[in-house]
Amino acid sequence: HDVTVASLARSAAELQESEGLERFCGQRLVEVIDDRMAWPRMVAWLPTLRPSSFGYFHSPVLQRRIRESTAAGPRWDLVFVHCSSVAPYVADIDGRTKIIDFGDMDSQKWREYSQHKPFPLSTGYWLEAVKLERTERLLAGRFDLATCTTRAEMESLRSLGVATPTDWFPNGVDHEFFCPKDQPYVPDLISFVGRMEYFPNQQAVTRLCGDVLPE
Repeated sequence: HDVTVASLARSAAELQESEGLERFCGQRLVEVIDDRMAWPRMVAWLPTLRPSSFGYFHSPVLQRRIRESTAAGPRWDLVFVHCSSVAPYVADIDGRTKIIDFGDMDSQKWREYSQHKPFPLSTGYWLEAVKLERTERLLAGRFDLATCTTRAEMESLRSLGVATPTDWFPNGVDHEFFCPKDQPYVPDLISFVGRMEYFPNQQAVTRLCGDVLPE
């Protein structure tokens, strides 16, 4: 297949690294998100029905390039989207088979935040969760299949009243590449791999250190 990759980059360095994709795809559409525009756009979207978090990932330039590619390039057989925050880029494309992989349900993540953050942050997280639930339900209706990473996430999606067929599949791991080597190691060493600005990962480490290790 001839693959078109559309993506966002967080910096000029990431944009340069994306050049390596050209060996594997026919077209690469990558644009840098400018924080000077992204954060004000999030604030501007607060009083609207659109999730503010989607404002951060909105690039008018990438939107234009995708539309131009849709109109001028070959007809895509399949449109595959990872994460709801970038689904609006292709939600209005019709006549193609479209799959949206939510990964985890962002609405439930923000609702969880609202239960652990102090006021008034908790109110902001709750409002974002409500807007995300509405948007996730509407977005799913624009696709032929909606998937998640876990069965629990899929049940959360279905609880929103989504009529689109749903399924789930876990993240894969290359067991051969990550196979332990025959080298000395520290038997009492535990490694937690994850982004530590992500609240669920913070909860996991806190529980590990406070509840699991003492046992």
